[in-house]
Amino acid sequence: MTHPRAIGTFQKILGQCVRGKGLLTLEKAIHKKTGLPALWYGLEGKGFIAQDKDAVLVIFDPDTTDQQCTYSQPILPNKGVNYVFVRGRK
Repeated sequence: MTHPRAIGTFQKILGQCVRGKGLLTLEKAIHKKTGLPALWYGLEGKGFIAQDKDAVLVIFDPDTTDQQCTYSQPILPNKGVNYVFVRGRK
């Protein structure tokens, strides 16, 4: 069985901690989930957008993105995520 946090954690942070409670800025939340882990684990070329680096881009609406997953439906798509690009492909 899949847990809802396996799919929706990042959107839950954006929805509750950034937009809902104002505990983090959008920029800080994104850095904590992308650049910071890449630095911790020494993942060269990951976690930041830069020329000649690998990129996974998630295009989302910061005003609506949120987790939809529940324990009874743990793999629902996240709300407000418009596109995902990996190596330049959608």
